[in-house]
Amino acid sequence: MTYLFIIFIFIHGIWVQGDELEGWASMPYETLESCLNAVSRAEAIQKDLLLVNPKGHPKRFECQEVVE
Repeated sequence: MTYLFIIFIFIHGIWVQGDELEGWASMPYETLESCLNAVSRAEAIQKDLLLVNPKGHPKRFECQEVVE
């Protein structure tokens, strides 16, 4: 089973899926556990980045199962 690590970026008051922006495409992971680890790591990085640059765009991260 494959899971997509998806990034959403808050731009001008709306959440935009990263796939709609250059350089922010979803990334596939083979297991839910590995995808959730990526989410956890990304959330920690985002938290640190917002401390350095509070005006940065907020982001949220999700794992979605790929239905084939």
